[in-house]
Amino acid sequence: MMKQDAYALWLDGGSLLLVADAVPAEQRQAVLDSLLYAQLVADKQQGSRFTQFKEWYGDYRQMLPRFGWTLTQFFHDNRPARDCALLVPAQPLQLWLATRLANADTLLAKGLERLQQNAEASASLRSFACAAGESGTQVTLEVGLVLPGPMIHVCSVSVGSSLALAHIEFDKPLGEMLSGDLQVRGFSAFLDMARFATHAVNLRALIEKKQQTRSYQSTFGTLLEGAQHD
Repeated sequence: MMKQDAYALWLDGGSLLLVADAVPAEQRQAVLDSLLYAQLVADKQQGSRFTQFKEWYGDYRQMLPRFGWTLTQFFHDNRPARDCALLVPAQPLQLWLATRLANADTLLAKGLERLQQNAEASASLRSFACAAGESGTQVTLEVGLVLPGPMIHVCSVSVGSSLALAHIEFDKPLGEMLSGDLQVRGFSAFLDMARFATHAVNLRALIEKKQQTRSYQSTFGTLLEGAQHD
């Protein structure tokens, strides 16, 4: 009998995460809390992921080993945004994640479609991943796959668009006027849960306190990847 692999769609600050249902709850929370805390630290140290993406991302990634993460692969690419006409924000993310897991590009497309169908979820991610400016909108979006272990494959993209914030959709072209560089960063990593356990209680308390002032973590339903195995 064929089974369908299910993934829950989670928003974790500026990250859109597809979490396999096979991931135990303790591992899932460890991933969510450690990634979010790393984002918050980078925000505090660099001020903005939108204006200082290279430095922001460096601080974000360097924070993770403190919680027990081991990075196994890393990818980065910079190119002039003007060479990427009609760029869809999700496109470079889909291409990189597809090299990590079969059907990851299709899974992400389903997740973005689900996101666009939920006004609350779409607005929440946009508030973390987009910043309006005088000449348009800066988009800095991370997406990721979370698998048992836990193991993660995440990818981020940062680029400027002439479109107004209200017109930004992550699965639609950003318009013909792009600015600055298209910056793409990706990495794979696994978490040592024994090492993370020494941080778990205090980190969970901190995240719960932050959650009282703003909705940093939320889930918006389950996706089915399709028949993959017996």
